[in-house]
Amino acid sequence: MLISAIQFVAVWPLTLRAYNPLLGGYEGAKNMLPVGGGESAEAGAVLNNPWLAGRSIAASDIVGTAPFFPGALVPLTDSGLTQADYLVVTASDFQLTPDDTRHWIGNTPPMITVTVQGEPFAWVYPNQWLAVEREHLAAQHQPTDAFLADYHSASAQQQAAEVLSSEIDEATAIDRLTQIAQTHDRVWVIHYATTPRRILDPVLRLLDTHAVALDEWSTPLSEGTLYALPEGVSFATQPAALRGNVSFGDNLHLQDAQLLVPRVQPGQAIGIFTEWTATGPAAQLEVSVVDDANHVWSANAIDVPLQEVEARPRGRRLNVPVPLTMPPGKYQLTLNVIDMVSGSPLSTRRSNGSSGGIDWPLGSIVIDPAQTPIDPATRKPPITLNAELGGLRAIGTETPPDPIITGDPWTLSMEWFTQADRLPALDVQWDFVANGTVIYSTTLPLNPYSTEQWRAGDVLQSKYDFRLPIEVPAGVYDLQFKVIDRATGQPLTDRAGESALVELTKVNVATRPRSFTSPTAAYPLDVKFDEVAKLGGAAVKRSGSAITVTLYWQAEAITTTNFTAFVQLIGADDQVQQQIDNWQIAFDAPTSTWIPGQVIADQYVFEVSSSALSSDATIGVGLYNAATGERLPALTAGQRLPQDRVVIK
Repeated sequence: MLISAIQFVAVWPLTLRAYNPLLGGYEGAKNMLPVGGGESAEAGAVLNNPWLAGRSIAASDIVGTAPFFPGALVPLTDSGLTQADYLVVTASDFQLTPDDTRHWIGNTPPMITVTVQGEPFAWVYPNQWLAVEREHLAAQHQPTDAFLADYHSASAQQQAAEVLSSEIDEATAIDRLTQIAQTHDRVWVIHYATTPRRILDPVLRLLDTHAVALDEWSTPLSEGTLYALPEGVSFATQPAALRGNVSFGDNLHLQDAQLLVPRVQPGQAIGIFTEWTATGPAAQLEVSVVDDANHVWSANAIDVPLQEVEARPRGRRLNVPVPLTMPPGKYQLTLNVIDMVSGSPLSTRRSNGSSGGIDWPLGSIVIDPAQTPIDPATRKPPITLNAELGGLRAIGTETPPDPIITGDPWTLSMEWFTQADRLPALDVQWDFVANGTVIYSTTLPLNPYSTEQWRAGDVLQSKYDFRLPIEVPAGVYDLQFKVIDRATGQPLTDRAGESALVELTKVNVATRPRSFTSPTAAYPLDVKFDEVAKLGGAAVKRSGSAITVTLYWQAEAITTTNFTAFVQLIGADDQVQQQIDNWQIAFDAPTSTWIPGQVIADQYVFEVSSSALSSDATIGVGLYNAATGERLPALTAGQRLPQDRVVIK
């Protein structure tokens, strides 16, 4: 006993939970038992520092730490961390709850390390997630802002936020937001991980649809969004009908679809209500916002509501965010349904029984000019320029593809800030330069929303479509641009009055192998598919249980659409026994990459039984647009073929 007592005194204030002489003293105990207890006293003593006075600290062992730390202690939990400036983590926390502990500290280095008998026992970290929340509030807060939250956090108390502690229905949410909009121009909404998300869902759905999201954050501790409330905003509107009454696959039927608000502005969300009768398979509905050039500006997805047995109508609401820099104009809403098992989109079937493509046109949406200005300093594209161009500022662009393949289409997004009203009609001249020589140049409209309608303070994004000619040699190029006044043909000048030529970045240009020689085919053909391509011939090889079909396409024109080829194995009864569909023609040559005159050898292999190898079996070939399900007209000698299909005997 005396020996044990001496050992115990030597490591005071350790308790038996941390030090047990029967387990080999501290060195043995720290590897076999959870440490803690008395060590919290050591941690508490270290925390008794003037710079921590008045601060709040989260700890797992409040009982052991409280007598030695004069500040406020809260539990090391979701709710406690909404109050804590710092957190103290012990070796016991790493032993007993390692995942939770690392979840809260992340990669942040400790501010203080507490040692006991020379061994590290506790660490003090800043509450990094609360710091993110405070950073956003400090940067964006205005005295007249309203605050809604679902927990009595330190931030909620500081901002005198209204706290919703229980669920409310949409009517109540409409009333509350209408009251807020009468006296406030902006409102913060903050959700905390310690409470169910559904408490704020009715409020968030309404604000996403009717207000403008200016700032947001998301951490393991909280999620927050700052909304601007447009002048005269109404949270109760009459929905507009969209196109419904369509099936996806065999068991998913879209009964109805409605657009909650027919016109929105950047920073809002497009609210869509859908009603389904669906028993499976598990699927996701995805709505995309698409412009006339087929650029997708935004998209969002949510599960299709399924019933286990009887298909009863069930509703699902979806919000598609509108990017802050999206140009005003009319856009199309496209619906796809994705099979969750295969990851493939399901084809549509219209109410009259006819088959469609994978894209269902729901309707259109109008994006109005933004009422709430955007601070251009908050825009941080991957390539930042901030180049001044006579009333315009080129903020920056996304990163071009690496490499850029000659003949293949690609798109570059760029953001602009205008400092003047009603600019002249402007274009952008893009130059690819090698050793000071322009190898390729193209001029494109600066934006489909004419710069003549831009207002001072607008921040808008443009999307530029490129296709380098195949004659451009492979190599490294300087990508440059200048803005041209369309009426005069003169470039805008910089602040010094010089023609403003902006160096964007260096790009790598490569070529893809292409053939322009038509091979001798076993089955010579001359079938045109609209103006896109010609099927010049085919080869069919029968070997064992396999039939290999090789098609020889020749491109007739440039297209931006990736058409899908179908190849059918047709039996003697004229029934399709097998069909292979492929848009990645020749494995890596979709039709959008074809150049006029290019010949593409495209191979398909059917595995069949011996009964299918009779001489009566034929091959059917065609092209169709998977988005719409429409086949390209197939013509030979000026005559259109039945079913727009070539049949190879």
